[in-house]
Amino acid sequence: MNNNKLYNFQQCYPTISEVKKIVTNYFSPNSEDFKVGILYVGMKSVIYLIETNTDKMVLKVAPLQNETMLIFENNNISWEAKMLKKLERLDIPSPKLLLFDDSKKIYQTPYFLMTYIKGQSFEHVKKEMSESSRKKIEEEIGKICAKICKIKSDNYFLPCKPELQFNSNYDFVNKLFEILICEAKKKNIIIDNVSYDDLLNLIKKFKNILNEVLQPSLTNVDAWEGNFIIDNDKVVGIVDFSDLYYCDELMTFYFHSISPNISSGFLKGYDKKLTENETIRTIIYRIWTLLKMIVEKEYKVSEKHLNEYEWLYVKFYDEIKRLSDKQEKLEI
Repeated sequence: MNNNKLYNFQQCYPTISEVKKIVTNYFSPNSEDFKVGILYVGMKSVIYLIETNTDKMVLKVAPLQNETMLIFENNNISWEAKMLKKLERLDIPSPKLLLFDDSKKIYQTPYFLMTYIKGQSFEHVKKEMSESSRKKIEEEIGKICAKICKIKSDNYFLPCKPELQFNSNYDFVNKLFEILICEAKKKNIIIDNVSYDDLLNLIKKFKNILNEVLQPSLTNVDAWEGNFIIDNDKVVGIVDFSDLYYCDELMTFYFHSISPNISSGFLKGYDKKLTENETIRTIIYRIWTLLKMIVEKEYKVSEKHLNEYEWLYVKFYDEIKRLSDKQEKLEI
């Protein structure tokens, strides 16, 4: 990827004056003074902090269609608004949805307003915590994720492809890889040591193990440290629900994060001990996550910084080797 392909985010999101129009419409007819600041700008959304004299809230806006969007990021604003309402009913510590608008009357893409949660991300404060405090937080995270996964469905479901419904975990996981491999080929991403066909064939070897999952759960595949808000050494909120799928509960990010060592605190909070076959499934999901990150960097990172992400390939190949070793043991 060369630098002239990097997307101009300013063309992708509303101007401050357009944001003020959105917020004024929410407050009317009792309009009040407010300030607008940008909290985050990314490929799949922009997040604004709205401050009044008495309160704070957050505005999240979908981008205009653009070539930087991965297929997995389509439809995520609408889905996240729906998930916010669902999780509020479950009493999950999360922002409260104030408004969702996809009418395109005020702005040309969907957006929603939600309450603001005071605190800092676990990713930011983790290094300053004692080991006991960190484990306590990870135990809380495990409990929250387990509570979300208690919601079940009859079919496997991917928000970006609502027209697709899957009856088996293998079919669902295979489609996840096929979508990602298609994206990788668009970017001419070549992986060493194993072809994409070989990768799919390797995963197929574990079809029966993948299909041990009998019913999909609502699962946060992006439940990573940056999305948990901490205040006074407690989890006060979880944010970003755009990547909740109906799938194997072990696709919860803490089970298959880029580190092969699953947090003992998280496992304790989730009340889970992994079997050998469940460990194999987490390896498969970790391979998918790492490949997704490899593809994403081609969209997000300028050419001069690409070499800083070689560690992703190292981890990716390590997990391929782990899965291959598992296969060899099964064949003995």
